[in-house]
Amino acid sequence: MDSMDFEVVENVAAVVSSGAGAPAAYLVKHRGAEAVLTGHVGPTAAEILLDAGIGVYAGAEGRVREVLRRFNEGGLRSVESATVPSGFGLG
Repeated sequence: MDSMDFEVVENVAAVVSSGAGAPAAYLVKHRGAEAVLTGHVGPTAAEILLDAGIGVYAGAEGRVREVLRRFNEGGLRSVESATVPSGFGLG
């Protein structure tokens, strides 16, 4: 991914109190994504994305343009499993 092209998709699962990772991962999978750039990824979302062959890169924060630049320069780490435990985002 050497371009700065991206698609913004509303994460309708963001408002649920628990289990938002699976619906978000399925949404990304069904949109045909090749990679997910994220701050963190939980166990269920990681499994869905990785099983679908979607690259998962952690450590993303800030503006989209800056995150894409860091990604293209190798500044995000590719992950092969969850970076946080289940329920991490529950406040």
